[in-house]
Amino acid sequence: MEQANNIQQLAVAPTIDPQSIASSAVKIKLSIGEFRTNKKDKQVAAQAARANGAKVSALTAKKDILADCIEYHNLKNWIAAVPRKDFAAATMPWEDGGWRLVTTLRLLNNLLPMLGDYENEYNNLLRIFLESYDFAVSEHLSTLGGMYDRTLYPSKEVVRSKYRWEVTTAPIPQASHYALDLESEAQDALKQQFQQHFDHTIQAAVNDVWNRLRDNLTVLVRQLAPKDEVDAQGNQKYGRMHSSVFDTAKNLIGLMRDFNLTNDTQMVAVADQLESALYGMNTEIIKNSENLRVQKHTELQGILAGLPSLDV
Repeated sequence: MEQANNIQQLAVAPTIDPQSIASSAVKIKLSIGEFRTNKKDKQVAAQAARANGAKVSALTAKKDILADCIEYHNLKNWIAAVPRKDFAAATMPWEDGGWRLVTTLRLLNNLLPMLGDYENEYNNLLRIFLESYDFAVSEHLSTLGGMYDRTLYPSKEVVRSKYRWEVTTAPIPQASHYALDLESEAQDALKQQFQQHFDHTIQAAVNDVWNRLRDNLTVLVRQLAPKDEVDAQGNQKYGRMHSSVFDTAKNLIGLMRDFNLTNDTQMVAVADQLESALYGMNTEIIKNSENLRVQKHTELQGILAGLPSLDV
């Protein structure tokens, strides 16, 4: 594990400079409103309770009032699988309330263009759903049978109002932003408390990058490892490889470089090691060379072993 030792030897205590971070990063939030179609049905719950000799309070029955509306579910599934997932992957956590952290350069060069494209796709899928809405409402009489309740279906205009796409940005706060009318000693104590909270939040964001990398490399190393079996020709069998794992690893290199907010030399070293190990690599090249597969497995295993423990 010489490679892992080399990485760990390069590590020095990271520094957190609030002013530098505040000038190079912002908070960002993606809010996507949706029309919810899962509704409680007290009548069905009561019927089920009576049929089974149970208390009504012990049961809850729900129904999807647009269960068979393909256009609605296409929009709903796309929102969960694409913009929300990719937004989280391109940013780092920042406290609660849906806020994330992103560097200004990444925001301008990558995130805003990506979100602009996604907003167009969102509006297109929404338009298709709304065009089918009135027909879907009438069709669900046969879908839900006795559970159909026309009053649960608002007008198309009301449904449209439930949908929204909002991207909000805000500056990273600093202790100096707060003009506190307090005694000097009390003000210093509050600023120190703020600084500690700020440091913890930044470190949690950086740790998120490390954790993502560890999860990705764990999967990649496992896929590169030989199985304890051979095929009919006596050749070693390997795990099934997915190109998405390689793509994610390569994207994480950029993430480590962009989000190294604490100037962590270990993160720089790992990014360099990973970039070197993955240069020119893809699943097809690896599959066609057993020697290369073994080599990359060893290299990535060494990088994985050298990642910080994050026991903080």
